[in-house]
Amino acid sequence: MSFDLGVDGVLRWQPWQQLAWLVHGFSTRAAGDFSALDRDRVHWSGEEFPLAMLRQIHSDSLHVIAAASDNAAPPLPEGDGLLAGNTGVLVGVRTADCLPLLLVDRRSRAVAAVHAGWRGSALEIAARAVEKLTKEMGARPEDLEAVIGPGIGVCCYEVGEDVGGRFAARFDSAVAERGGRPHLDLAAVNRKQLLEAGVPESQIHLSGMCTRCLAEQFYSYRREGDKAGRMLAVVGIRAGLGDGA
Repeated sequence: MSFDLGVDGVLRWQPWQQLAWLVHGFSTRAAGDFSALDRDRVHWSGEEFPLAMLRQIHSDSLHVIAAASDNAAPPLPEGDGLLAGNTGVLVGVRTADCLPLLLVDRRSRAVAAVHAGWRGSALEIAARAVEKLTKEMGARPEDLEAVIGPGIGVCCYEVGEDVGGRFAARFDSAVAERGGRPHLDLAAVNRKQLLEAGVPESQIHLSGMCTRCLAEQFYSYRREGDKAGRMLAVVGIRAGLGDGA
């Protein structure tokens, strides 16, 4: 199983493309820069959808979007994860090296979009998302499917000794020494959190794409600094199709 790159510059997980009720994807540089995107609506997959977003703060804070109007008035809610059910609203996060994580439960039709940088990952935001989907959205960990999109890879993610030590104490296999400096594998950290939260290993999928390495495909803060654009990752249920097959 792998990703398909659409003519719109969006990467989509092949198995989810078979689900008529589900909208999802991870944008690439070819889809444009989403830095200035505020909220309310987005043009995606050839259609326009209501969109809920956050003011991302590198936390483990998650919010449930009950309807499109939840995100209609300023300011944007602060946090790093959004959950939704059969609302017809897409939930989205922006990234430029941090990991975008999408979660889908086909049975309960609950979804989540999570922004996981090193701070959110240290706070175990992936596990928190599974817990919140279970407690508040009727999902079950064993039914969840998780796709971790493009983000900075262990090949390029050099961190300080303090950050490396913090993760080594909890996720020892996610910290590698390269050139005498610690490098962090964010994807491995979040994968382990999902496994420990009860998501089956066969239902966790990693893109394996490094945003810093693949300059022609992705924006990267590590590579471009403040000039870097932002990718958008979204997931949601089409209005009127949430109860179908």
